[in-house]
Amino acid sequence: MADTCRCHLPFDPPDGPHWWPRRDPEPGLGVVAVAICGADPTFLRQVRGPGGWHTLGHGANHPDHTAPAPWPDAGRCWDGIDHPVVDVTRHPRC
Repeated sequence: MADTCRCHLPFDPPDGPHWWPRRDPEPGLGVVAVAICGADPTFLRQVRGPGGWHTLGHGANHPDHTAPAPWPDAGRCWDGIDHPVVDVTRHPRC
């Protein structure tokens, strides 16, 4: 089995705190932004907002016109694979 997905991100979770959005409950309100493990959060991240999680960053597809997604979709890459996510709320460039 490959170490990375077709999206070039790892399948395995990091050693530190993380969530699998399809099976873990949504994190507390202190977590405002998450990114798929291994992704650059300035390129693509999910930000908590009214109605769900909004995709933001340089790689976001029409963020002003895309409806928010539910928490279970926060870790899904462009290839439809579920990945673990990490808290990037305090990332310096987000």
